[in-house]
Amino acid sequence: MKITWESGDWPGARIEPAITYLAWVAQTDRPGHGLLGVGSDSGSVGITLTDLHPTDDDNGRYNFNLRGHHSAICMVTWNRVQTKLASCDSSGVIYVWVRNDDRWSVELVNDRGVKVRDLSWSPCGSSALICYEDNFVLIGSSTGQRIWSNSFPTAITVTAGVWVPDSRQLVLGFASGNIHVLSDQGANITERSFTTDPIVKLACSPTNTKDDRWILAMLTSSNKILMISAFDQIDPLVYGSAHTVVQMQWNSDGSILALINTNHELVMLDREARVIHKETLALPKDKPLSALTWAHEGRAVIVAAGGHLAIGKLLLGVPFLFDLVTYELWRYLGSESKKVDSLPIPVKEKNALRSLDHHIIRCRIPRLDDLCSFVCSASEARCYCTIKPLSRGSHSYVLCMEHLGGLVPLLVGRQVNRFLPQFHISLHPSDGQVLSTGSSAQVEDLSIIPRPSNGRNSLWRRSKRQLRALMSRHVRPPRPDLRLVQVSSNVWCTRFSITSMSPKYLPDFLGQVVYKTSVLHLQPRQMTIDMAVLGGMQDRTGSPLFFLTMHENIDDFEASNLHSISSCTSPATSEAEVDDLAVLVSQQRFRDDDGLTREERALFLSAHHYVQPWTREESLRHRHKEHHRWC
Repeated sequence: MKITWESGDWPGARIEPAITYLAWVAQTDRPGHGLLGVGSDSGSVGITLTDLHPTDDDNGRYNFNLRGHHSAICMVTWNRVQTKLASCDSSGVIYVWVRNDDRWSVELVNDRGVKVRDLSWSPCGSSALICYEDNFVLIGSSTGQRIWSNSFPTAITVTAGVWVPDSRQLVLGFASGNIHVLSDQGANITERSFTTDPIVKLACSPTNTKDDRWILAMLTSSNKILMISAFDQIDPLVYGSAHTVVQMQWNSDGSILALINTNHELVMLDREARVIHKETLALPKDKPLSALTWAHEGRAVIVAAGGHLAIGKLLLGVPFLFDLVTYELWRYLGSESKKVDSLPIPVKEKNALRSLDHHIIRCRIPRLDDLCSFVCSASEARCYCTIKPLSRGSHSYVLCMEHLGGLVPLLVGRQVNRFLPQFHISLHPSDGQVLSTGSSAQVEDLSIIPRPSNGRNSLWRRSKRQLRALMSRHVRPPRPDLRLVQVSSNVWCTRFSITSMSPKYLPDFLGQVVYKTSVLHLQPRQMTIDMAVLGGMQDRTGSPLFFLTMHENIDDFEASNLHSISSCTSPATSEAEVDDLAVLVSQQRFRDDDGLTREERALFLSAHHYVQPWTREESLRHRHKEHHRWC
């Protein structure tokens, strides 16, 4: 057997919080596709689509970050029949997530206030088994009803639980080394003892099609794995591990048991407890292995260490020489096929090398080399992101793309003026370190702030600035200018302008927002938005000529007709229409610079005159006359 590992430097192989648990389920309506459930240390649950073979991107949503837990996720498990995901955090709160159209929502919540030791769905999908730390065992239906529950004496400790493949029996493991076999209604069937060491984990394989038997694997505290195929078996098969076993799981047909240990090793056992594969994973050694799962019916395996992932495809049996040579050549090329066209090999071999670039976990996160073009160009696919502050009081924020229940940083926004809302938006540094986590707001004109100071302090401050500038100029390596956009506003926060700080990638004018208020509330509040549509027809300077101007009442803003947007950005627009459009936009952009309405301007210019307020009928009549205009 051989495992071909994917490249570890692709953007989706690393997320910010640590991964604590992995679980995969197949999509019954789409062969070759599946859903990967991820539990993170931040309390977020991720559901991400997986593809075994290359698939055309449909621009649909492929990742869901589910928030609701307030502590780290300790386990996630799938109901394979009903495609429900149960997640449990370290405080014992259990959520059952179900998909509704294009979103996932909470269907059931279980909170006893006690931590959970084990959680598993029955293979038929109708029941769930929950083992708590206070020796309380619960069997509940998938709809939330309690089927059976029992509180065991404190003298014996329930440590694990698992269902038998027929869903009519379940097995409980105890700290005394015994196992209890119960029916799905809680009736006691039998009790056996195979070891004196406490049982840590139980894993029951699916029924094998060759011999029509299942295998129960029992992990003990002494890192021994005991395997039995019947409850009346006398001598179990034993495998002893030299390192602490973190997790173990059977594949879909019950032929291979995979386990990971604290030595960063992936070990695979057959049904006779014999080692058939063992290798050390190329994951960061400073982070222990934390999660393991099979994917795509046992043809792939996914292992996590902290926030890093390792994904491999299995070549079962004796692999072909063609597959081995192709994989080694792909690794020699740097685990990518960019230079494959320069090789003097046939087309079949070139296509085989290109197929190794495919990643099972779907991801649209750009590489570092393509990050600038990704954020500066329009895309048909929607990106789901989260904005989080760097630290309290830092006035800096990071725009992160959601992936696998975690976040991947893309852009950094910093406030550069303490008096005016002015921000600089730049690319996230490639080294992963934000340039400044402290207060990044700078005062542009210090002379307007009166402060008592003597000459000595002024000289000391000036010397520090000069020394800092000297160090930055001659000692520190030059930092690349990653700034892209500047967002600024006037003092009254009624006009916001968005301009480019990188003319190489973006046009000078990107957009502006004009907000008009009414002092006497004589008419509805108004907002005018001008936006540059990237990717439209370009003029001689290379800047896009399309601008989208929106003049809306705030009360009717959500009722805008989106159909008119497509007519404005249609590629069939002639150059003459584009020129007229640019003139109209420039006129709209520079009129009413004071940001006041006609009534407000008359009020301030003739303060000694009394402005007669409109009646309710006149106000409503004027409001109905306001129309939506798209330029």
